[in-house]
Amino acid sequence: MIARIAVFAAIGVLVGLGGLLNPRLLEGLAAGAVLGAMLGMLGLRLTRFERSPDGSDGYIPNPWIGGLLTALLVARLAWRFLVVMPQMEHLQAGAGAPPPIGNSPLTLLMFGLLIGYYITYFSGLLVHHRRFEQAQAAARAP
Repeated sequence: MIARIAVFAAIGVLVGLGGLLNPRLLEGLAAGAVLGAMLGMLGLRLTRFERSPDGSDGYIPNPWIGGLLTALLVARLAWRFLVVMPQMEHLQAGAGAPPPIGNSPLTLLMFGLLIGYYITYFSGLLVHHRRFEQAQAAARAP
């Protein structure tokens, strides 16, 4: 779980580095991360935590939130691709570089939403699991 948090944080930093040249992009990413963190807290509240018959900790995430976030990101990337594709067709050889597909605050807001959600959600799962282990250890202690 810690590796997942590190991967999402690294992706967020790498995407954010592209926003250093254009502050609007960085604002979109930051706003998405804040909204994603709030959605992650909601996701934790809607997650069902349970104990398996062997006594281990388990959880069942809410499928709607993750599915909605993925659908939003895919839809935004598809829309952005449809907007950029005609511009790329009209480029002449040597006329310049094609426009970057991620050069939109709304696209980075979607990335930030996904990154903020998963970092918050996985961090919350780690906190819950540690509390579960502490409760198990306290129950076993005489």
